Amino acid sequence: MLIINLIQKNTAFLKKLFAVILYVIPACICISCTPAPEASTGFLYEYGVFLNLSPETAGYEAKLANYHTVVIDAQYFSKEEIKGLKDKDHIVYSYLNIGSIENFRNYFNEYKSLILSNYENWDEEYWINVSDPVWKDFITDRLAPSLLEKGVDGLFIDNVDIYYQYRSEKIYNSVTDILKRLKSKSPNIIINGGDTFISRYIDEKKQPADILSGINQETVFTAIDFEKGSFKPADIETQEYFTDYLKKARKQNIDIFLLEYTNDDKLRDEIKHYCDINGYLYYISSSIELN
Repeated sequence: MLIINLIQKNTAFLKKLFAVILYVIPACICISCTPAPEASTGFLYEYGVFLNLSPETAGYEAKLANYHTVVIDAQYFSKEEIKGLKDKDHIVYSYLNIGSIENFRNYFNEYKSLILSNYENWDEEYWINVSDPVWKDFITDRLAPSLLEKGVDGLFIDNVDIYYQYRSEKIYNSVTDILKRLKSKSPNIIINGGDTFISRYIDEKKQPADILSGINQETVFTAIDFEKGSFKPADIETQEYFTDYLKKARKQNIDIFLLEYTNDDKLRDEIKHYCDINGYLYYISSSIELN
């Protein structure tokens, strides 16, 4: 308050000093958080991704308490538990994996015949044939409705990157079909990753609003060393590619979210500053487990 009062006296020097302070000092003081601009929602942070959090996690409600928009795996939450979160004014998105299948899902045995290949670095996961009508109908007519019926506000779609792994017209058209069908069921669709698919979709002058409302891009400024089980800064080429891609997406009126992994305070501050000046929301996790 002292600095603000001095500025109000129209002292030019102090105005410049305050601008420098705003640039240098981060507004976020915790390890994994996104500050809410002006605290307009009443929450301390605007966005958090908690895919490995469940009602069995001790104190799970307290872990979510400070976050306005939260991404959870609603398959493991009841309708009443999700209502409890919404009653506390959380906006709740549910994880939905359309491009791969995990062996711990209760529907794994029913669809494992559609597996295409192993998923690198994730032993429990496999790329799946999204062009198969059986899988498409399962995702859009059974799985997604079962999540939406629980009262979630939107869907957080993972593994659109199946098109990066299998770059064929059949896969591209099938992903497009799935996303359009999902968007018809929920206006709020955040796609996690999927830059190869989304870039092509935009380049073809199609309407992104037909398939999504937002993009969550992982590891723009950070990288995961799976062999060492640690984090590191992303290389410059990766950073430039993704920042250019996100600018391109933003011009299409797509909401942008970043999900980063680091324990480095300096890098965390750089990510925060980048998101603040571009109007993006972000979540920085100190754990790949997202719990």
